[in-house]
Amino acid sequence: MSEPIVELQVKSDAYRLISLFLHLPTKELWAGVADGSVAADAQAIVSELGMGEDAVADMAGFADAGVSLDGLRADYTALYTSPSGPKVPIYEAIFRDRDDFDTSKLTFISPNALSAERFYRSYGLKMGGTDNNSADHMAAECEFASFLLAEQASAVEACDAARALKAAETWSDFQVRHLAKWSEAFFGRSLEAARTPAYRAVAKLGALLSRM
Repeated sequence: MSEPIVELQVKSDAYRLISLFLHLPTKELWAGVADGSVAADAQAIVSELGMGEDAVADMAGFADAGVSLDGLRADYTALYTSPSGPKVPIYEAIFRDRDDFDTSKLTFISPNALSAERFYRSYGLKMGGTDNNSADHMAAECEFASFLLAEQASAVEACDAARALKAAETWSDFQVRHLAKWSEAFFGRSLEAARTPAYRAVAKLGALLSRM
């Protein structure tokens, strides 16, 4: 397997890992934090991507035997979904202070959400679940990033040049139109506001990816 394929797959894994923490943490995710398996995965990711020893050490924050599920969920809620006002808006339009975002309706209203939805539909994807999240939710954008990188890796491995080119061009365009405009700032603010080691590690990993 060539290095480019490995790098694409590892980046895909990184975005997928981040996206898990941008939804309300599940019991399974909390168990991985508590037993250290999430930290091991994160350290393997940053090591494989050549991010350096400091980055590997930072990923140890994903291991927290002392945190409870309620504690992890409380940090997530305070950061991103608190009814009294999240510390870090998790929707691109709100984070970037877009005046044309209709806060009375959270699904596919802003131009950001409409643009993101078009990207997803170009691959036959649509927003799942029943929580009516907008398409410009950071978790959705990270999940799509993971999908595109995995799609490109699969196409390269299969020697399907047309499919690989489509995935690469879509990924480049999606970064320019969406993630590059707010992901580094989003994760920077998350790092400042996070209370648990796990969410600080999420923010550090997100910031590293944003600069790649």
